[in-house]
Amino acid sequence: MALVLKNLTILHMRGNDDFADLLSRAAFHYTSLILKMFFNPVLAVGGVSSNIVNMVIFFKMGLKEGTTQSFVVLSVTDGLAALASFANTVCYILLYAIYGGTAGGSRNMFITYCITLMSIPYLLNLSTLITTVIAVVRCCCVVMPLRVKQVLTAGRQLMAIVIISCIICSVQLYATASVRFSLFVDPRTNASRIHLTGIKIVLLDAFRNTFCYFTLSVVMLCVAILGVALKQAARFHSSASGQLVASPPSGNSKRQTNTREIQVMKTVIFIAFIFVISNIPTALVAVLRLNIEGFSRTGRYRDFYNCYLVIAETCCLMNINANIFIYFFFNRLYHSSFCILFKLKHKHVLEEKNATKTQN
Repeated sequence: MALVLKNLTILHMRGNDDFADLLSRAAFHYTSLILKMFFNPVLAVGGVSSNIVNMVIFFKMGLKEGTTQSFVVLSVTDGLAALASFANTVCYILLYAIYGGTAGGSRNMFITYCITLMSIPYLLNLSTLITTVIAVVRCCCVVMPLRVKQVLTAGRQLMAIVIISCIICSVQLYATASVRFSLFVDPRTNASRIHLTGIKIVLLDAFRNTFCYFTLSVVMLCVAILGVALKQAARFHSSASGQLVASPPSGNSKRQTNTREIQVMKTVIFIAFIFVISNIPTALVAVLRLNIEGFSRTGRYRDFYNCYLVIAETCCLMNINANIFIYFFFNRLYHSSFCILFKLKHKHVLEEKNATKTQN
């Protein structure tokens, strides 16, 4: 719920502080303002555009494999999260930059701002779930490859994502179903402020923290296991290539399959690693609130708190934008499809065409 509460008081700097406090609060204030009004919108537009490209390319590649299906679903949720962030920023700019946070901004605009703000954690949680499923499935493919192909089929992976997503959304909807938006106007300054009431904040915080720490721990464990497996595969590949001078066609086909598996493994490792790095600021919110007195929306360090939450949002948007580069540089088939889609010339495209002709 931390992301839901951000920015509701970001521009309301209160007085009665010494000069040093005012300087630090001004620094936090303008840092938040620059990120929220200039940097994050660019990242949001980039996130929407890049994930549309991802979906188009993955559909062109085919959706037979479970990993590819998961990448498509991840692109959908990431794209929607970026779109919600962009809509929220537009409302923010209209409310505070144009109307100055006064009653000139309509009640509907305030409510739209809050709704888009509340939708971001929903979508980011779904992206977190899908990333965790991708990492776990790929880790299981390394640890017990024969059994995984029979048990974790593409359909079952998709079904698991749908069921767990429904559970996650149900808990969050239950915690926020009775939310009420109340608009208060200060008669002296004509400044408007939205108050959110009726949220089961204890339940929501407990769920959010448990889900965040559990998924991060699982993904980090998977990254470690996949990293070791990738290192072993690289050693085996180098030793095998040094021993074998010529191979029959069946051996070439097997080697191509192993190479593709290594590419998928690299893709998953980098996606999971960047996901972990990008979500560390969000995971530390609860720790900072427990250990720093006044680190809250209305506490002594409210400006630092609001600035920190905007930075956490920026990190999440950077994670959303990073996936297209990971796919492009570490997934050879994606790279070839991307070059064909945008009519770019690259040696991978020619190699893919030659491999297709050889198979035919």
